[in-house]
Amino acid sequence: TNLPAIGLAAMQAGGIKLSKRTEYREAGIYDLAIEQYTAAIGVDPNYTNAYWGRGLAYSELKQHQNALDDYSEAIQLNSSESGLYVNRGLAYAGLNQYQN
Repeated sequence: TNLPAIGLAAMQAGGIKLSKRTEYREAGIYDLAIEQYTAAIGVDPNYTNAYWGRGLAYSELKQHQNALDDYSEAIQLNSSESGLYVNRGLAYAGLNQYQN
């Protein structure tokens, strides 16, 4: 995985499995994925990839404001990840906020 060591350790300590969250999202079981990402954020609120993954799940559910909020939080945590800006732009487009 591409997790920071502290995030991975915190998640393992909390019994959270990255692969299960990703499996749920990739299988289209977005509600369960969101629950798992939210649990990971509860264990490590600085875990960028959990915000990103939850944002992706929200995007699939057309919950663009929730996705936007998660992408924005992830950007605050890791401003060097260009994919987050792309996804945030798509969330703005989903909200018809093209000026942002």
